[in-house]
Amino acid sequence: MEPYRVEWIPLTPAGEMAEREYDVLIVGSGAGGAAVLRRLAELWGGRGRKVGMLEAGGLLLPTHGQNLPTVTADRVVTELFARMSTPLGERLPDYPDAKLTFGLGGRTLFWTGGTPRMPACETADWPLSRQELERYYRLAEQAMDVTDGFAGGSALQDVLLSRLREHGYPHAAALPMAVRLDAARGGRLSSGSVFSSIDHLAYAQYRMPFDLAAGARVTEVLLDGGRAAGVKAVSGGRTQVIHARTVVVAAGGFITPQILLHSGVPGQAIGRYLTNHSTVRATGRLREGSPPEGPAVINVPQTEEAPYQIQLFGPAPHYAYPREHPAPVGDGPVDVQMNGFARVESRVENRVYLDPVQLDADGMPLLQVAFTRSSRDLETIDRTAQAMRQAAGALGLSLEEADGASQPKALPPGDDNHEACTCRMGRHPDTSAADPYGQIHGVPGLYIADNSLLPSIGAANPTLTTVALAIRTADCIAERLGG
Repeated sequence: MEPYRVEWIPLTPAGEMAEREYDVLIVGSGAGGAAVLRRLAELWGGRGRKVGMLEAGGLLLPTHGQNLPTVTADRVVTELFARMSTPLGERLPDYPDAKLTFGLGGRTLFWTGGTPRMPACETADWPLSRQELERYYRLAEQAMDVTDGFAGGSALQDVLLSRLREHGYPHAAALPMAVRLDAARGGRLSSGSVFSSIDHLAYAQYRMPFDLAAGARVTEVLLDGGRAAGVKAVSGGRTQVIHARTVVVAAGGFITPQILLHSGVPGQAIGRYLTNHSTVRATGRLREGSPPEGPAVINVPQTEEAPYQIQLFGPAPHYAYPREHPAPVGDGPVDVQMNGFARVESRVENRVYLDPVQLDADGMPLLQVAFTRSSRDLETIDRTAQAMRQAAGALGLSLEEADGASQPKALPPGDDNHEACTCRMGRHPDTSAADPYGQIHGVPGLYIADNSLLPSIGAANPTLTTVALAIRTADCIAERLGG
C-alpha cells in the first residue's frame, strides 16, 4: 500500500511560483515573516493581491511542540530541534553554540513563549517614538494571544513573587507568555495553546490566498535598476527565479545578512553589529516541608540600573511538558530554572561575513562570524550571576553544582538563539542597514522583518519586538503599494 501522505498546509512548488509575479514575496516563515503575512492578509483580504512565501526548510510540526501530547522535552532536544538545526560551532570558534534553523515555523516551534516588551531605556535611541512602538506592541500581543495569566492563581507563583518583591526586586512580575488560555471556551476551539508562527500562516490562509513553497532556499535577492525585483531560490536541486515588486527578507540574524551580502546589496552596515544575549543559567531547589503548588513563570526585567533580565520557570521541567514530568507532590522538592540574559553591546566589529573561499552545495559562500565580548559585556555577565545568586537566596533556593560546575553558569555565545542587529534599522546608512520602516537604505522594495532589524536587544526576549516591527513594516508596504 502506498504511504498515506497529505500536507497539513497547502504548498506550491517553487517552479510554479517562478511562472508568476508577486506584489510581495516573503523569505522565511519564522516570527517576523509570518507576522508580515498575517498583517497583509488583514489589510488585503479580498483585494486580489499576489503574495508568496519561501521557506528553506521542510514541514516538521504543524504547531508548537508543547501542543503535541506525544512530544517530550527529551525528543525536542535530541531529535526534533536537532533535525531542523545545523550546528556551526566547529567552524565558528567565536560563536561556539551557533546554529542555523530551517523548517516551516522556524524556532517558534520550540521557543519558550516569553514575550516581554523591551524597556523604554533600551529603545530611547531607536528611530521611532516609544508611543508608536507601544501601539505596535499592542497589535503584536493581540495577534500572539499574549497573557500574563499563565500561572494565575498558582500558590508557587504568588509565593515566589512575594519573596522577590520583599527582597530588593520590586519590578518582579508574571512573565508575559504567548499562550492562548481560552483554547476551548465560549465555543472557540483551538488546535493548541502555545503560539507558533504556524498560527499566523493559518490566520492568513482563511483571509487571503497566498503561495507557500517549502524546501525553497533563497540564495540571492535580484535587483533591477537599483530596486528589488525578485529572488533566486534553490528547490529540488534546481534554481528558480521568482519575480516580485517587493521582497521581505526574514530569514534570521545569520541568514538574512548572508543573502544580502551574497546578492551584492549595498550597505556598509549589513552583517555588522552582531548582538546577542549572554546567557547565565542555574537550577535552584526549593526545600520546604510542604512546597507551594502550581506553576511559576516570573520575569525580573531589565532596568536602566540593571542591564540584565532574570526569568524563573518552575517546577522544572513540569511547567513546559507536564505529561512527561508530573508536578511534585507532598514533601518532594521543587526545582526552579533560572535564566539570566545579560545585555550585550552592539559593536561594529562583531559581524557576520562571507567565507572568501568555501562554498556550500548551493553555491553560497559559507557563513563566518567575528565576535568577542567587550569588557562591559563581561562585567554585565558577572552582575547578572550575582543578581541571580541574590534572587536565589531571597527565594530560598539552594544552588548546587551541576555537571561539576558551580551555579549560576555563563554559557557560550549562541546558546540564547537570539542573534540580532545584523541589518539594523536607523536613520544613517553609515551605521544602519535599513531605514526606520525596515527598507534597506537606497534599495526601494527590499525590506527586513526579523531579529536582524533590531538596533539593539537589551536583555529582553526579542520575539515580541520583532513581530511588532514586522507588523509596522507590513503597514508601510501596504501603504506604499496602494493599500
